[in-house]
Amino acid sequence: METESDQVFTDFTPDLIKVVNLAYGTGLASVVREEIGAAPLNIVVDNLGLAQIDRIKIASQSIVLGQQRFGFKDEHLYNSTIELEELNWGDFEKT
Repeated sequence: METESDQVFTDFTPDLIKVVNLAYGTGLASVVREEIGAAPLNIVVDNLGLAQIDRIKIASQSIVLGQQRFGFKDEHLYNSTIELEELNWGDFEKT
């Protein structure tokens, strides 16, 4: 018996898909087109059919999206850290 979560939705235009969200446990990872951009849990791809991505596997130096494996280096990882040598709170204005 097919449940609602087993259904495959095909009534869409694959070229218009900009994001594929993949749940894992209580987390979420997003595979996004380049126009969406980087973020801590975004995997940015270009020229990849997002509609075909049905699984994701992340290793230390590679990622598998659907059936395709991609290698990456540490410099390809998103880093939101801002390092400041000194901070003068007087330079900021609360709005």
